[in-house]
Amino acid sequence: MRLEEKFFEKYKNCKLYGRIKSYSKKKGFGWIMTELGQDVFLSSYSIKDKKIAIGTIVKFTPVEKTTGEMGGYAAADIEVVDNSCVYNDYYMPNGKKIRWRSVERFGYVKGDKVLDKLNISKDDLINHGYDEDSLSYAFIRLQNGDEYKFFGKTSPVRGDGRIEDPESFCACLNRQYCFL
Repeated sequence: MRLEEKFFEKYKNCKLYGRIKSYSKKKGFGWIMTELGQDVFLSSYSIKDKKIAIGTIVKFTPVEKTTGEMGGYAAADIEVVDNSCVYNDYYMPNGKKIRWRSVERFGYVKGDKVLDKLNISKDDLINHGYDEDSLSYAFIRLQNGDEYKFFGKTSPVRGDGRIEDPESFCACLNRQYCFL
């Protein structure tokens, strides 16, 4: 949920804390999940310490965005409070080791969005005895553009590995790296 106007008005001259929720070094932007549970736009120009990754704890001042199509609010004067996660190795469900700092984004995809991304028609899926939920998957996208997809054990699609429950997997990553 994006930062709401009522919260901006209340905290616009204050320092807020949050964790980096997503960040693309290549694109130069991302999102911070605030201590209020709302998202604020992050531009790499506002970061004093460039060594950040998903999960880095930062403090910042919310400001009104003056550029961009989306409008809303952005983080300014971003200072790193704790970036110990930047140096962590992470073992993905397929056993491959990555540096957490190389992660740009992770998430969970379900329903019609899966059909679109995998270029499968709903009729084909049903004709083979599956439903949309059986195609749900968790993904981890790296800064270099590589993306790993982990499907549930009952999925007809294998992807980069199978996991018990893609939604729970993402919830676990969120607890570990994104929420305060």
